[in-house]
Amino acid sequence: MSKGWADKYPNTHIRVVKAMIRAAKWLDENDNANRPEAVKILSQPNYVGADYDVIANSMTGTFEYEKVISVRFRTSTCSSVTTPPIHSTPMRSGT
Repeated sequence: MSKGWADKYPNTHIRVVKAMIRAAKWLDENDNANRPEAVKILSQPNYVGADYDVIANSMTGTFEYEKVISVRFRTSTCSSVTTPPIHSTPMRSGT
């Protein structure tokens, strides 16, 4: 997300950040028990589409960067933004 996009769509920006936090918590639950399911999802062509083993290795701490020949990202630019503090009602499961 760019600062311009976040400024233009502040509510969506906050929701995306919350979703990313929720996803990170889900990945880490029960000593990382959800990571294999995430690997299955992310390796599908309509998501990341990278090789299952590559994603699995990167999500379990055994990824060896030196062996990567090339990495293609779906976006050509990446900007860092400072996100505002999130002040709202707590998220409930399934929302």
